[in-house]
Amino acid sequence: MACNFYLDKILGMNAPDPRFAGLSPKPQYARDKNFRTVHIKLEIEINLEKKLVDGKCSTILRSINGDPVVRFDAVNFQNVSVKDAKGKPLKHTYNKSVIEVNVGKIDQGKETMAVISYRIQDPSLGIYFVGPDKAYPKNPVHVWSHSETEDGRYWFPSQDSPENKSTSEMLVTVPSNFTAISNGALLKVVENKKEKAKTFHWKMSKPHSTYLISFAAGEFGEVKDVWKGVPVLYYCAKGREDEIKR
Repeated sequence: MACNFYLDKILGMNAPDPRFAGLSPKPQYARDKNFRTVHIKLEIEINLEKKLVDGKCSTILRSINGDPVVRFDAVNFQNVSVKDAKGKPLKHTYNKSVIEVNVGKIDQGKETMAVISYRIQDPSLGIYFVGPDKAYPKNPVHVWSHSETEDGRYWFPSQDSPENKSTSEMLVTVPSNFTAISNGALLKVVENKKEKAKTFHWKMSKPHSTYLISFAAGEFGEVKDVWKGVPVLYYCAKGREDEIKR
């Protein structure tokens, strides 16, 4: 980064991205939290033409100190609503950066759930829509996510910090000709012929860094293999299946 900084100065280029450390970074520590994330269930429906994502994030939380307020990082979300596990609305505030939810009285060590519904459109970070353009008219249509280390807040509400770990599951609804890939094991695929859509349900049963929650969707080719008795799946752009062997 230091070399890039001096090159920018010499060549008159733009300054380094402020999201990254400069020459003299200040120490940064994990934030104090009132709740620990236990499990994240994320349901998203993708509209490719409008670059639109409708989401519902159900988060199981364990109280650390009995404080009723939990904070979710969430940048530029629309149509935000928050409910408990039974569908009862929860009091909350949202400043386009953080959703503060009052989950009510809860004892230390006990678990609760917050269900946040929302919409995002063509976010600046977190989810990327790829398709044909003037420079690359043959580009395939893909949509994929990238959250490391604090970009998850641009596409799903979470305690978005690198030390946060939980189990997760994701249900991704895409056009019926698409395949959606995510973390863990594929539990099932449900087709809605009327809507010409498919929902892929993936689940990761071991705690992992929540910034690694991700998906990729597109018209993929699939190649099945086995390694020491373990089934392995490879996905690639259609027509490039032979390249997987390399």
